[in-house]
Amino acid sequence: MPPKKSKTIQPLKLDSNVNFNSVGGLEEHIKCLREMVLFPLMYPDLFKRFNTRPPKGVLFHGPPGTGKTLLARALAQESSLVRGKKVAFFMRKGADIMSKWYGESEKHLKMLFQQANKMRPSIIFFDEVDALAPARVEGQGEACASVVATLLVEMDGLWDRGDVIVIGATNRPDCLDPALRRSGRFDRELYFPPPSVLARRDILAIYTRHWMPRPTDEMLDRVAQTTSGYVGSDLKALCSEAVLRALRRMYPQVYDGDYHCISNIDTRKVEITVEDLLAAKRSLLPTGARCNTIVSRHLAPQYEPLMRAQVNAAASLLKQAFPHVNASQEEDVSPSVFLISGNCAETHLAPALLAQMEHCSFQELSMSTLHSTQVLSQERAIISIFSECRRADRRSVIFIPNVAAVWEALAYTPGQSLLLQLWRTRAAGDNVLLLATCNVEHSELPEELQELFPMYQDCVYRVRDPTATEVLEFLKHITAETSPLPATNEKTDQTTNFGMHKEKHGN
Repeated sequence: MPPKKSKTIQPLKLDSNVNFNSVGGLEEHIKCLREMVLFPLMYPDLFKRFNTRPPKGVLFHGPPGTGKTLLARALAQESSLVRGKKVAFFMRKGADIMSKWYGESEKHLKMLFQQANKMRPSIIFFDEVDALAPARVEGQGEACASVVATLLVEMDGLWDRGDVIVIGATNRPDCLDPALRRSGRFDRELYFPPPSVLARRDILAIYTRHWMPRPTDEMLDRVAQTTSGYVGSDLKALCSEAVLRALRRMYPQVYDGDYHCISNIDTRKVEITVEDLLAAKRSLLPTGARCNTIVSRHLAPQYEPLMRAQVNAAASLLKQAFPHVNASQEEDVSPSVFLISGNCAETHLAPALLAQMEHCSFQELSMSTLHSTQVLSQERAIISIFSECRRADRRSVIFIPNVAAVWEALAYTPGQSLLLQLWRTRAAGDNVLLLATCNVEHSELPEELQELFPMYQDCVYRVRDPTATEVLEFLKHITAETSPLPATNEKTDQTTNFGMHKEKHGN
């Protein structure tokens, strides 16, 4: 049966409510897109004077839910407001273009680029572009290779590409064909990391700006501090769940009675409190935690008296070993190592240090990642972790909990030598921290690990026993939360016991 006749390709209708003010925590990405898209429209004479061309395309990559599609929609809306020009926005998913009929996918691609060229200025946004242009390998099939070749030709063949921008989004950039990632096609690559605490604060402010009354700054700060590992889509779902929690608290009858009683609800009485947001947080599982464990978390309030001084001391030592622990520093430094040994190193101290470095990207090399069903071998898992650090255009941290157990798991395999070789050759890139924990003394580690974390570099912190003052503060906090036992009347209790004794003996 022949394929149906293709419909006319029409741009997507833009949402006027979505603009750069709707995107939080991505200020640097917005600046880059202004240079790529808005500046050529605003200052075309600048590029003609210096006989240069603006960038042709940009690749968005990062974990799901970090705002890649939202930023593309905001860019299209912002571009339509420049010099009165209406920008056509074409959005296609990689899987939507693929067809089972031979040549139909290539035809659709050509029509898409032709229509975008006619209606320029325009933006073509390919969501899940890895499904459209995967890496060409032997035995893959001619149909897939033909689609990739057509996309490459169309990206090279447009005239005056300053008015036609191609944006691709993926969370698997390694699966893309390498020919797409050269200059002239996807000129720039923007990494969308999980938001830091300040970015989460901005995102929460955006999603709650229409609430009445608006949440206070203290409320937003508290929720942002406790939502480590949440991405933008998780925070949006958190706000929606908090509204339902507040409704359930104010009007519980709507869940028990008939649906028509909802018309009697006074929405002005529904106020969202910080308790509603925290209760909603307990009922949601963030996107990052569904695939991997969230390694960074702040100290729990009950452990603050015991561990806060040690966290500060370890953070001070870490700043010397890894100067890029501060986001304000920009100079290049060599890869750094830091080891935390002793009890509570893996469970409390290391996660608290990682929570202070949310401007970095985290990769965990643990027993679970080595034996995950998603990897074919331990060597592939190690290589994948180093590749993720190199791909992230920011400072990175490789976290190895219980490094002695991981080293033992790699025994009698090429994993040990591979790990050392990748680290010593800077396969993860510069500005990378190797943070590890162990439950034994530094002298009890294997010789290779002792050389990797040398004592003379002041890169080893030993967790000490808590002092008497810290223990007293901890116990004071515990006893303050424990309700005292009710007072008893000794005389009444004796009389009652005597009566029960007399009744028991019949006298």
